[in-house]
Amino acid sequence: MIDEYGAYNVNQSELLPGYGQALLKWGSASDATQGLYSLWFGRLAGAHGNRNALDMNIFAYGLNLSPSLGYPRTANDDLVRHQWERGTVSRNTVVIDDTSQINYSHLDQYVNTNPYHYEDAGRVKVADAEAVKAYEGTADTYRRTVVSVQGDDDTYYAVDFFHVIGGSTHLYSYHAAALNYPVSDGVETVKQKSGTYAGEDVPFAASVANGYSYLYDVERDDDPERNFYLDYTIYDHNNVLVDGHGLHLRLNMLSTEEEPFTEVSFAKGRPPVKDGNPD
Repeated sequence: MIDEYGAYNVNQSELLPGYGQALLKWGSASDATQGLYSLWFGRLAGAHGNRNALDMNIFAYGLNLSPSLGYPRTANDDLVRHQWERGTVSRNTVVIDDTSQINYSHLDQYVNTNPYHYEDAGRVKVADAEAVKAYEGTADTYRRTVVSVQGDDDTYYAVDFFHVIGGSTHLYSYHAAALNYPVSDGVETVKQKSGTYAGEDVPFAASVANGYSYLYDVERDDDPERNFYLDYTIYDHNNVLVDGHGLHLRLNMLSTEEEPFTEVSFAKGRPPVKDGNPD
């Protein structure tokens, strides 16, 4: 965004429809109070993309509180990269029918999805995009609306509406920059005896196209409360802050009596083993 003097305004929210990203910002970059919610609706897969349509990240205090896994170990066609490192379950988005989003070819990699609404108006900001091509042939609607709401002067919330029509199962996948499972209320998990999120009889890194075998130390609750929250203790991997202790990210999940959650699971996942990536 360019201000009246022709200078780039880093404090203003942005919609980049050609690139495929919306940034809902608050605070000021000049005094390091800035944070933002990022909604990705750009390039689908291809040679250097990911299956991450409608991925959402949260930035605050100079940190990405819900980061991607980091740069892949390799740029070739090995299974770890395709099933896990660039797969859908490793992103903060929704998996339909236990299948990653469509992997478009290199020639089609610049197929963007559709932004519908964008507003940067004072205390309420909105980014709204649809990505039907991500599950073309499976879902008639695959759409996310992120609303940023300012409470008091120092409090900002994101209300996340993810609208899916089509498919039989919808898995809302979410992770934070945390080393341990979150503290929760409304969820009572039981540790899975063996295996991975792909199943008790499926070992780690087994060839499973949806990447579920790369999620281990699984705990499940097959009868969660209709509404619950998760509280993550954030890990400052790059030592950005002088004192990063006490930083948390809270996720509140709401469902209806007609369509309650059927399961909540915790699992661990490994970023690519590469310099600069966390363990």
